[in-house]
Amino acid sequence: MIFLRNLMRTKVRSLLTLLGVTVGTALFVSIASLTLDMHHQFTYMTAAYNTEVMIGSGNALTPYRSRISQQQVEALQATLGQTVSPMIIGNTATGGLNPLTLLGVSEQSFAMIPVVSGRGLNAEKPEILAGVLYAELAHLTVGDKLVLGNAEYTLVGLFRSGSRFIDTGLITGVMQARRILGRDANQDYFNMAMVQTGNKNASARVVELVRQHFPGLRAQPTAEFSGIIRIMRTMEISSWSIALIALLGAAIVVANTLDMVVSERTRELGVLLSIGWSPWLVLRMLFAEIMALCLTGTLLNNLAAQGLLSLLVYLYSAGPGWTLPTQIAPLAVFVSLGAAVVIGLSALLWPANVVYRLKPAEALRHG
Repeated sequence: MIFLRNLMRTKVRSLLTLLGVTVGTALFVSIASLTLDMHHQFTYMTAAYNTEVMIGSGNALTPYRSRISQQQVEALQATLGQTVSPMIIGNTATGGLNPLTLLGVSEQSFAMIPVVSGRGLNAEKPEILAGVLYAELAHLTVGDKLVLGNAEYTLVGLFRSGSRFIDTGLITGVMQARRILGRDANQDYFNMAMVQTGNKNASARVVELVRQHFPGLRAQPTAEFSGIIRIMRTMEISSWSIALIALLGAAIVVANTLDMVVSERTRELGVLLSIGWSPWLVLRMLFAEIMALCLTGTLLNNLAAQGLLSLLVYLYSAGPGWTLPTQIAPLAVFVSLGAAVVIGLSALLWPANVVYRLKPAEALRHG
């Protein structure tokens, strides 16, 4: 095939162009895979943590000092007409590590915990969930035993909430948390209560009802998670920007190569035009050359991108706030293949202008 022979005439340039396309599209596929996976986990996390209002004592500066009685929880449920999920929060220690956060959640909230490994809790058994960051720090895996409050608990799963504060702690049921924290019958209070609303208007209504009917309590949106939402969206935009810049770099490499090809082979193109080749046939030959490089580079990038992701998982399995994917995203691969065609067509715009304006007689006199 003539386009393959043309590529082999300048082996070094062809290899460098192929390398540029491979590196650019590999970066695009890797970053896009990370971003798509982050978005998937973020969407799941948002759905799992759809409790947008936190209720605590009005005079408490932190959740640790907040106190809500069982009677207040029942009154909140009656007034709000919604499920109110009470929670316990405290500090405990295990394995000789510094004190860590322990959350005790009601059984109705078990399904909302974003478990990423293992399974959820069984309220009837001495079971515990560990945040992924704490599990990494303490070298814990599902099935391990932890001694907490003079009792042994089985680690049945790992969770990731997106909050480093929570992900460096433990979660169990309310009754189990009371035992671990050593709270007796006279300390049957909760530290906070979460209300699942589903939208901002409902959240505002809950906040207003608590203000009117419960002067000793304070309701507010889960500000920490709202901050995480903004951070995650900023990270998504930044990641896609970097991915597109990598793809643009590959496009510039291809366009530069094709421009050099047309400049150096002007005389040859003039010969082809003078023996009856149409400008369309010339452009089709050039397009075949550049697409051979683009598609080959794009196919090679899949191996490079998979290798890069595997390296990231090996070096930093916990991930920067979310679990790292172990495989490249199929959508990113398809987008990169489509981008290769777009890059080839875009790079052909200037050569097409040159070829259609090229006069065979002038081309034959070219250096």
